[in-house]
Amino acid sequence: MGNKMKSLIGTILSAGILSSGVFCASGVETEPAAAVSCFPFQPGGAEVVSGEPLLKAEVRPGASNTRGPLFFFQPARSGKTQSILLKSDLPLPESVRRIGYWILSRGSGWCEVNVLVQEPDGNIYAYRAPASGDSPWTFYEWEMQSPSEAVKKFAVQPNPGKLRRFRGLLVNLQPFSGGGYRFGDVVLDSAERPAPRTWAWTLRDVAEDISYQSAFTGFRLAYAGVEAKARLPLVLFFNTPDVRRLRGMIYDSAGRVYDNFELESDDVAKLRSTDLILPALPRGNYWIDLHRFGAGGELLNRQKLSYLVQFSPVTELPPAVEPEISAIFPDQALPMAEVSPGNGKLRLKIASQPGDIVKYSWFDQYKQPCGSGIARENELDVPQGIATPALVRLELELERAGKTVDRRVVRVKLPGGKPPVAGVPAVPQQFFPLDETETISITQPLLKESFSDHLPANGSNWSISLYWDEIEPVRGEIQYPVIDRYLKLAREKKIPVNLTFFIHLDHLPEWVWYDQLLDQNGQNMHYSASFTRKFSPCSARTVDALCNMISQVVKTYKDCPEIVGWNFSQGVESFWSDASRNRLVVGYDAATVEAFRNYLKERKFPLAGTGAASYDEVQPPVPVFDGRLDLRALYLAWEEFRQQVVNSYFERIFSTIRAAGATQPIKSYAGMGVGDITRMLPVYRKYGAELCFGGGDSPVHAFLQSQARNAGVPLIGESFALPPFSPTLQFVMFTEIAYGAMTGGTNIMWGRHFSPGEVRTEALEASAAAASLAKKIRSLGRSELVTANGAVMFGMLSMVNRSRSSMWIDWTNLNTNGFSDALNAVIGNNLQMTFLTDATPLEILRRNRLIVLNDSPLLRDESALRLAEYVKTGGTLILMGEAGRFNQDGKECWTLKKSLGEEAAPGKTFRFGQGKVVWLARPLDWNRELMPLIGANGFTRPVRPSGGAMRAALRRNETDGSYQLFLFGKTWNGGNPHAREIAGKTVTARVEIRLPAGSWLLTDVFDGKPLGSYTAQELSGGIELSADAGKLKMIELKRRK
Repeated sequence: MGNKMKSLIGTILSAGILSSGVFCASGVETEPAAAVSCFPFQPGGAEVVSGEPLLKAEVRPGASNTRGPLFFFQPARSGKTQSILLKSDLPLPESVRRIGYWILSRGSGWCEVNVLVQEPDGNIYAYRAPASGDSPWTFYEWEMQSPSEAVKKFAVQPNPGKLRRFRGLLVNLQPFSGGGYRFGDVVLDSAERPAPRTWAWTLRDVAEDISYQSAFTGFRLAYAGVEAKARLPLVLFFNTPDVRRLRGMIYDSAGRVYDNFELESDDVAKLRSTDLILPALPRGNYWIDLHRFGAGGELLNRQKLSYLVQFSPVTELPPAVEPEISAIFPDQALPMAEVSPGNGKLRLKIASQPGDIVKYSWFDQYKQPCGSGIARENELDVPQGIATPALVRLELELERAGKTVDRRVVRVKLPGGKPPVAGVPAVPQQFFPLDETETISITQPLLKESFSDHLPANGSNWSISLYWDEIEPVRGEIQYPVIDRYLKLAREKKIPVNLTFFIHLDHLPEWVWYDQLLDQNGQNMHYSASFTRKFSPCSARTVDALCNMISQVVKTYKDCPEIVGWNFSQGVESFWSDASRNRLVVGYDAATVEAFRNYLKERKFPLAGTGAASYDEVQPPVPVFDGRLDLRALYLAWEEFRQQVVNSYFERIFSTIRAAGATQPIKSYAGMGVGDITRMLPVYRKYGAELCFGGGDSPVHAFLQSQARNAGVPLIGESFALPPFSPTLQFVMFTEIAYGAMTGGTNIMWGRHFSPGEVRTEALEASAAAASLAKKIRSLGRSELVTANGAVMFGMLSMVNRSRSSMWIDWTNLNTNGFSDALNAVIGNNLQMTFLTDATPLEILRRNRLIVLNDSPLLRDESALRLAEYVKTGGTLILMGEAGRFNQDGKECWTLKKSLGEEAAPGKTFRFGQGKVVWLARPLDWNRELMPLIGANGFTRPVRPSGGAMRAALRRNETDGSYQLFLFGKTWNGGNPHAREIAGKTVTARVEIRLPAGSWLLTDVFDGKPLGSYTAQELSGGIELSADAGKLKMIELKRRK
């Protein structure tokens, strides 16, 4: 095999995976093999454990980031959960520390992965492992665990030998999952990883042609490592058989070049057995430009990659060198040009030879072609008619002797100004409004414009989603004409607009995104799963840049008559959480560590027990995943610090919007935020912000609607599904009606899924039906929710601490301290109870005659005193287990018990003041014991339907005193069913309705038909009513005169 190489880059023998042999140039060091082994899944080894048979299951050629074949399976679309076993049988020597695997799930739903390990005694244990949905090729890792940490144990099977064995992955899919899943190599990793790590890096392609999402989920490739060298399979670069030569350049974001390299090979077959070693560089982000050439010297393709060095023992950069990779703008690593005002020509920098041809193509801000041709004497015409200021794209191609030998992209700045928009801000609809959100890239301008066609008929607000990286692709260069284009369209069609910027990691601009990864992750690798798409609230550089963009945009458009709301969100709220639940936290970034140290210093936190001699030496504590409370004082301080950091982040964003002069409501996602949501809502209320929640079809939505209603903050419900079909969408609307104030309304999240087809057709029908419902409900006037006389309170401090997720809502451990059991017991049994938290104010507590507190051994002193005051003034409180045993400092002080008088103790029922306490000796079995318990303690509810499929809610009109009964037939669990999949099903139930004395006339609001007259006594005894499955039904109850 012929080869040659120059530069800092070296090659070494791979991990003994395929063929042997080393190739390297003279003077390049070789290294021993890494402690990693890769194995494919067994061919034909996909077994359906439950659910419908697979549509496909086959072995396919390996992807560019896997050495061996990949395994592909496509599930059948079904309303039931589907479980697929991907078989393997590999011995696990004691040296194996972790098991890794590649998954490609782009376009498919969320999958839950369990690693199966067989013990020498034959027992097989399932362990929850990281995974996600709708993600590019991503590498996930599971740390070896003991059987005590397994989530399930299977029957004994023969297991000859003394070693543990890896028996495969059990993949659980949600109902109505679609698409397909690809699994690459299984990796058994025995490498020791120092703590803290001294070396951590990633390599990712920028995939500039994936225009609908850039940065994070736009990657085709996500390769990460923590070995002592940046080691990559060379086949990543020689990714097609016709590639014979590579030319590359390594440089930083300032355009300083540190290496030019060239590599040739005439034996592609052996490339799979060889690893490439990238140069050791200091911590930071570096770019690698690659040009691939064929055997005849023709340029085959270009690729740009990010080489992100998170941790490195190297502290000094190598000397900068001149760029050598290109003949087009040869002196610039990041080519950029500016056109002088009034000048219609652009002069090129080309190292050309006689006879060379330079072809050019212009693309506007939308990446749409706007001119092309052949440059004459290295000069070309600038396209006319582009609104300025603008940053446009110029693609140049150098042709020599009939072959393309170079190709490059140059950014060209067209200068211009943008005055503030004049006008009077519009007044938004504030009762049960309907928003519709698309996340279509501006690079699909016609599709984005077509989204507006159905909105006038629906009367919906258009959440025009603009990505930060598309609107400010270069620092300070905001593309105002792009915003103007869609606001003009909204004005012409009379559509109210929520100007929306989604700013999670998917769409941070390139000039800040890679710095942010350094700030965000430190030594952590959790961001390799696309569900973690948040950036660090401690990153001053990113937050400063974001606030500057927000200020400029809001100052420009604050008086725009079309804008009824602002949404700059999805940035940070669950930043730390996903790392914790996937057990991948091993360290934190410098900005977070410094902020935590300052937090401790300001509060004079005692250093005893921290292992540090000064605040400057304190490190954030690493979570211990043992399923118990973590009462270390430093860990409790760390949890409180994170809560306050996120609250401060929202305060800064909201205050920036208000300081820029905006008066319209602010909309922001934070439903999955750090700590207790109740403690975040006062910030929302202070700035007139509305809470958005994207899990509207889950039981958690009801809980969150209660919190928002209690805090006087509008909540906008939104389905998980993108886009939701009618049954799911109407259920989201019902949940707001049944638990919320209805001031936030509903958001239909279309995402990027608006291309013509069956899905769009059905989703448009769903949106039209939802709009019709919303209009009818609004026409009847505002109403207030009639609730039961009892509430369930969740001790968020205990739940967050025990789950280690940092979230009040942990989707992986949803039943922490009985959270999901309690929600399902209340919602499934139509109890119409309010949901509270241990931070809910006393005046809200007093609205409820009865409160049930879930298992909450960790309780703040102030929460304990508030509960005692609630009981003292006449409330009934049901406690369980060791409620309030520990306070916010982790001290065993039983504050709640001491505050409730001398009789207080677990297992006792006693009076205190004017109220009563029922203290259960153990945590409640919510499904079996809740209803008898509350029934024996004076619980009543306004509506009681028979059976579990009929959901019901009662509201009272604020003007005329009439009542509105809402019914919904819920016949499915999970997923996003098509309307046709549940069509024709009717739910009938006997419904008991408690109303004031008198005679009441019942009318079906949607079809106008009278349903009869009944006395209050007859209604309380129950009447037979029906509702179609998946459809909202509304009955008006008016007192007869």
